[in-house]
Parts: sequence; structure tokens; C-alpha cells
Amino acid sequence: MRLVVVAEDASKTQLAKLERPIQRAGVEIRSMSGRDQLGHALGVASVSAVGITSQSFASQLSQALDPRTPDSPDGESGREAQEERRSDAGR
Repeated sequence: MRLVVVAEDASKTQLAKLERPIQRAGVEIRSMSGRDQLGHALGVASVSAVGITSQSFASQLSQALDPRTPDSPDGESGREAQEERRSDAGR
């Protein structure tokens, strides 16, 4: 496993069961949106967590989930930076 993505609204009990073994294994943990959105992104019902095994996909996804993007040195989230660029383009 290269990366674990957990939903921000996942149960604390579920997360507690996952975090310790994942951290012991040295796997990066990131969070994103809610269970419904994470499931929708995967084409399934609500999901609390997903493990990524592909190194290249894990690297790309981790970078996309990073709150500081190269285009945004002020710490804007990637989503906020994209929305701002769209807004600026429409002016």
C-alpha cells in the first residue's frame, strides 16, 4: 500500500482502527471530502477509506490532495486555487 485516503466525515472509531497499522507500515494517510464524495469518485456507494497500491497514482493523488500547491504558495487548497483561476478567467 502506498497511500490511504480517508473521508473527512469517517467515524473516529473506524479511523482509530486504521491509523495505527497504517502508520506502523509507513503508509501516508490523506483525507478528502466526505464518504459520499469519496465513494462517488470511485464509482461506488459511500466509502470511509481507500488504499492506493500504485506508486505513480499515489504520488499524483497525494500531490493533488496537498493543501499547498505550486500555483498557490499562500496555502490555498487546490480546489480553492482552481475555483479562483476559473473566476479570474471569466472576468
